Amino acid sequence: MKEANSRTSPRRILNILEEILLDPENFTAKKISHKLNIPLATVYRHIETLCDERFLVASSNKNYIPGPKIRNIILNSLPYEPNFYSKKIVFKETYKRNSRNC
Repeated sequence: MKEANSRTSPRRILNILEEILLDPENFTAKKISHKLNIPLATVYRHIETLCDERFLVASSNKNYIPGPKIRNIILNSLPYEPNFYSKKIVFKETYKRNSRNC
């Protein structure tokens, strides 16, 4: 880690969350611990907190996936995505065309 204050709990939690969400299929606490240079027990503690707060949810195959809070954040932030409304129109038109072909 490059920044002096990168070892703060909030930053660690965000880094752990990012690692899990970017590749949930290949996530292991041990990999994250090694990659982020965070003690394994700390990784587990932060994952537990993220689950308790519903940012992550344990799936049936023992992976962690975005929980309701993350999904809500994503959905509510979409309107701020550049060209969101033009993409939305294209998506709707494509969906309608494909629905008629089924």
